[in-house]
Amino acid sequence: MTKKLENRMEKLESWAQQMSEDNDQQVVYANINFLLTQIRGMGQENGNITQQAQQMQQALQANNEALKVFLEENDLVMDWQEHLEKLNKEMENAVQEQSTTQVDAQEQAEDGKEVGE
Repeated sequence: MTKKLENRMEKLESWAQQMSEDNDQQVVYANINFLLTQIRGMGQENGNITQQAQQMQQALQANNEALKVFLEENDLVMDWQEHLEKLNKEMENAVQEQSTTQVDAQEQAEDGKEVGE
């Protein structure tokens, strides 16, 4: 990540040098100021997103703990595990059905090519 940032900064410096040769210094400084402002804004936005992700992770962990306590207190752990196993089987069946459908579609396409030949 640092190497990538260094490369971008080098490109920015090169661009600034070229702009200073081609344009008035005032225009160059205005452009650089704009770009730096944008970079700062992106950094702040990235920090906010990281903070939100951490808060969401903490909330998810708290919900998982609450669910665990609830299931244990109400003697529902086995029911919950059975429910999860049922969901996993349904997902596996859905994936298998989807792959079967894709194979059928491919076979139909190949059959159509053979008819056309």
